Amino acid sequence: MIHPSIRELFLGLGRHPAFQEALQRLRAAQPGSPVALSGLTLTAKAIYSVLLWQMTGRPLLIVTDGSKQAEALAEAIDTFFDLLIGGREQATPQLLPALDVLPFQGLSPHAEILEKRALGLLRMASRRAAITVTPIGSALLRVEQSKFYQQLALTLRMREEIPLEDLARCASNCSATRSSRSEDSIPSRSGPS
Repeated sequence: MIHPSIRELFLGLGRHPAFQEALQRLRAAQPGSPVALSGLTLTAKAIYSVLLWQMTGRPLLIVTDGSKQAEALAEAIDTFFDLLIGGREQATPQLLPALDVLPFQGLSPHAEILEKRALGLLRMASRRAAITVTPIGSALLRVEQSKFYQQLALTLRMREEIPLEDLARCASNCSATRSSRSEDSIPSRSGPS
């Protein structure tokens, strides 16, 4: 738990005139239109991102110039989010990783990265991601509308039965989506991984 005076010190950063000006610009912007903010250190970006989300309640997408920068920023944002927001919110920050291979390389991306991307895109589509940090390589990949990712998800819980028809429908949706996009498919990795 953070000491109240330290917490107040961090929250006081939100009253800085430059931050208030940026907040007004963001609130005046049309929904969905990008607003660029730059010129801060990594730590400042992290804390001001959390404060910006806290004051606007709007999901943030932060694009960095590389995977290492995205990972470092996401880690710092997670830290400040835990300190200032805590576990009170269902929406939390996340890292949306870039693929580890390029589409023209003839290799499949690592399964763990695909899983993180799928879960990240689902969280974004269902508005459960407060702040999403992603490298530019990830942001440039083609994505679908939010309904696409929502229809692919099926929540399973232990000791809970689901009708076989629901499971078959979900599997059918996934396979139909995969076969309809076969021209975009990436061949499997060849050789040892």
